Amino acid sequence: RQRMLKLPDLHYYDIYPDLVKSERRYPLEESSALTLAAMKPLGDEYQSQLKLALSARTMHVRPQPGKSSGAYQTGVYGLMPYVFLNHTDNFESLVTFAHEWGHGMHTILAQRAQPFETSGYPLFLAEIASTTNEVLLTDHMLKVARTPEEKVFVLTHVLERLRASYFR
Repeated sequence: RQRMLKLPDLHYYDIYPDLVKSERRYPLEESSALTLAAMKPLGDEYQSQLKLALSARTMHVRPQPGKSSGAYQTGVYGLMPYVFLNHTDNFESLVTFAHEWGHGMHTILAQRAQPFETSGYPLFLAEIASTTNEVLLTDHMLKVARTPEEKVFVLTHVLERLRASYFR
């Protein structure tokens, strides 16, 4: 980081600037397609169920006045999960899309396998499903990166998310 930013010394605030900029956009349709492609290691049945969920029109995608910031998923037993995003077509929005659909698929699969009384799950388990989607998306994005700079962008983004998860 110090070498790439050409700094004489590295300070805490130097962890925030991007090492590589990316102007690439990820509209909703591309975020959906990339997420589906990234989930291939989870099998055909998972991808089929995710495709069905994505087509169910249970997402509120764009930021709106009065809408909560961030993103979340909520489930009602027996119904397709509702996913609330603030998608702005950047890389962070793509990762959040995959993350929230990890929660969505966890909800779908838990409800399919269990009765209402036992279909709930603690936050710790919920984050396993969503971060698994993030890891699979990262792996996929590194494989399809068009340039070495794009790979560095993806890797630095992932490292920043890890750092923020532990220290923010």
